[in-house]
Amino acid sequence: MEKIPEFKPVKGYVPVLEQAVLHPDGWEIVIFVFPVCEGTCAHCWSSETYFGRTVGFDWYLNFFSKINFSKIREIRLSGGDPFLYKELGNLIDLINYSSGGKTKITILTAGLGFVSLNPNASGVENTILNLKKIGVIKPQISIHLSADENHAGSLFRYDNGIKKRPTSLEKIREENYQGFALVETQAKNFLKAMDILSKEEKGFRGGKLKVHAESGRLPEYRQRVFSWINDADWQEKVESSEGLFNSGQAAKNFENNIKILPSPQLSLFIMPGAEFYYQPISKHSQAYNFKGKGFSQVYLDNSKNNLGAAVIGFWNLLEKNFYGGNALEVAKKYLR
Repeated sequence: MEKIPEFKPVKGYVPVLEQAVLHPDGWEIVIFVFPVCEGTCAHCWSSETYFGRTVGFDWYLNFFSKINFSKIREIRLSGGDPFLYKELGNLIDLINYSSGGKTKITILTAGLGFVSLNPNASGVENTILNLKKIGVIKPQISIHLSADENHAGSLFRYDNGIKKRPTSLEKIREENYQGFALVETQAKNFLKAMDILSKEEKGFRGGKLKVHAESGRLPEYRQRVFSWINDADWQEKVESSEGLFNSGQAAKNFENNIKILPSPQLSLFIMPGAEFYYQPISKHSQAYNFKGKGFSQVYLDNSKNNLGAAVIGFWNLLEKNFYGGNALEVAKKYLR
């Protein structure tokens, strides 16, 4: 790819916060495999976070060839939605092969298009067939399906061909309520499919629901949509939480927003199709706070040199703080 000299990528790292520590079992790596999602969730923090472009499979061949997997405890494939990446099955094979089959892989998804919304028995069968066809039912894999309160409205819009989320809080909640039955159907089909596939496929780690609601609304949401899940299964098969991050197009309008604070636990976020520059290079450029000589900001944009970008710490990703560099530098500095 042709280099553009005037757009030099940012080098080096800002030292991580003193109280931040690495998990004793190594890094949690989160890779934004596909930068967009077909959903229109009203609370989505990633709607205001730039993830760059989708890269070809060769990028991953190069990146993972530089990794010491003994320093990694888990790889999470996220987005957008990683199921929109056509090479997802091959990417999983690559990680399994490169790690000797010892690294856990979790796929985070909204399930649109492959988890059936058919409430009949065929819904489970179709979900299983779709997952096998994509090639993700393999050893060390776990799939986490978003079943958030605001995902319900997104499912309603998806099922009815509505392309945009509403702007008013009243209309958002109205469409959420209309989507509750769809979330219930999707969740039932998904969990049943996971149970069957876990028994069929040796080493497959199954799946979980990720259930998130506005502050104080989780008990009501659970009762409305998930009353069929008993307490034991809720503990085993559901990751639940409350409170919306003060980030994302519509989330700012919700009550009781949460300002994300520095976490003592480090994670490493990789954006293969993005890179940091000292100046904006397109209308897509996103400013990050930068503590460097002569600069107060750097800019995240599409990668020109195919290096990829990296941010250390989830709070830095949301607050747009430059703690990181390019992905290949990260591999050299932290993952060898």
